[in-house]
Amino acid sequence: NFLPLNNTIISIICGLLELTSGTISISNLKINIKYKFILMFFTLSFSGISIIFQSKSILNNYNINIKRTLIIKLMFSLIFSLILFLISLCL
Repeated sequence: NFLPLNNTIISIICGLLELTSGTISISNLKINIKYKFILMFFTLSFSGISIIFQSKSILNNYNINIKRTLIIKLMFSLIFSLILFLISLCL
């Protein structure tokens, strides 16, 4: 309520934080199916911060750099979503 964000931005933020609520939010958007598919792909490939931290807590005995993991997953998600977007422009 404090920030004037549209539903697409809110859906992306939800997807970054939590996978299930993000995908539900994206599926309810009133946008082109191509863009829904790209946003859904981004959300699913990133997998949500909550899942990453749950994995970190389970694998507590291993030395996992959470900052590095988040950066790599975010870069992977952005690069492949961009590739998917470029492919969708050609279709």
